[in-house]
Amino acid sequence: MLHNSLISAGTGDDSQQGLPRWLLYACAVILLCAAAVFGFRDTEKTRRQLFANMRDRAGVLIWALEGGARSLGGGRHMPHRPLLPAKLIEEMAKQPGIVYVAITDSKGVSIAHSSPDQVGHPLHEQAPETPLPSSALQSALVEGESGPVLEVAKLFTPARYYTRGRRAHERFPEALQDEDEMPELAVYVGVDATPTLDELDDYIASTVILTTLVVFAGFCALFLLYYIQKYRRSKRLLHDAEALATKIGILAAGVAHEIRNPLSTVKGYATYLADKLRGDPKGASTALLMIAEIERLNRVVSDLLSVARPGKLELAPANPGEIVIRSLRLVEAEAQAKHIALHFIQADSPLRLLADSDRLVQALLNILLNAVQATSESGTITVEIGDKDSPAGFLALSVTDTGAGMTRETLNNIFTPYYTTKAQGSGLGLTITRQIVEQHGGSVRVASRPGCGASFTLILPLAKG
Repeated sequence: MLHNSLISAGTGDDSQQGLPRWLLYACAVILLCAAAVFGFRDTEKTRRQLFANMRDRAGVLIWALEGGARSLGGGRHMPHRPLLPAKLIEEMAKQPGIVYVAITDSKGVSIAHSSPDQVGHPLHEQAPETPLPSSALQSALVEGESGPVLEVAKLFTPARYYTRGRRAHERFPEALQDEDEMPELAVYVGVDATPTLDELDDYIASTVILTTLVVFAGFCALFLLYYIQKYRRSKRLLHDAEALATKIGILAAGVAHEIRNPLSTVKGYATYLADKLRGDPKGASTALLMIAEIERLNRVVSDLLSVARPGKLELAPANPGEIVIRSLRLVEAEAQAKHIALHFIQADSPLRLLADSDRLVQALLNILLNAVQATSESGTITVEIGDKDSPAGFLALSVTDTGAGMTRETLNNIFTPYYTTKAQGSGLGLTITRQIVEQHGGSVRVASRPGCGASFTLILPLAKG
């Protein structure tokens, strides 16, 4: 039953894995394409509208010019002759935004122009043989002398009115006063396109900025959704892992209890045999070896219990110097056996912790034991307390040795449970040390290089007040 519950606690529901990353990228690409398409369509629509407004304005002038030609003529029963009101053309060209107004013959030569000096010259110097436009409005963007011009043209089609009279020569070009029939003519109106193009550029810039903001907001929303899903999944996995750890702790406690009971019995019999076999050196040494191995196994079980079910801290005001002194006394005998010098550097000012002193002694002892084992004879181990290399409100308790140092691989794995480079090690000492320090709200830093020793630093919060 316990086995089944452990499996269920460690199994996640695949349906709650969140959005796959490829779907996030696909949505981002679709959003970008959609924004680009809608932005382009909106810009194109605005461009057509702006040019349509200019074309309509020019069309109104053309129709007014044709109407003026009618009104300056005679009645409809009179002989048909076209009227070309040159003065009216000049006045129309004076309106804001109108570059020129011209009427050309079938060869593209201006027979009436808002600039009188252009009469008799081709309207389009680059294409003098321009064909006549149709009766519907036509427009094209051309380059004028002062900038871009929208040229609107159509076939000039006023009603044919009588133009004879003594004042006809004052109102109409001489070239047309003697014609019996109205020739094919074209009327052109040039509208200054610079303001419209500037307005269009401003609109395009605004559209680009707005589209960019929309795309950016969409990207942010997509990535936020992705990371919310990822956070929820991580939170769920963390909850499952905590539940699994709790169950493993219960299992470990049960196993440890079942192991310790027979171990106590075996140790008792081994001690009894050691007393009985004092006269037999080989038998006595065997019994003592059994006792040593039983004690080692008991320590492994205790360490396993510490990792699986960390005890509750009993916090109280503590002097970090006293914690260090207690720990140094516990390793003093082993250090003297290897002629290792132990140095303790106190802080310049008294510092206080709110801590479980016994648990911190255990954490520091694990580091000191490793330092003694890693340091060769006549080496040095230095313990220092200070607050210079720690964040505000924290103290730094460092243990530095002159041992062989550690490789990068060892550094990356020293806090992994059961990882050890020693033949007799359990691989749980440093795991327990970090667990105790983190329970106090601190952290552990490690620095080491092969042949240069190692330095462990415990960062612990100071007592407030």
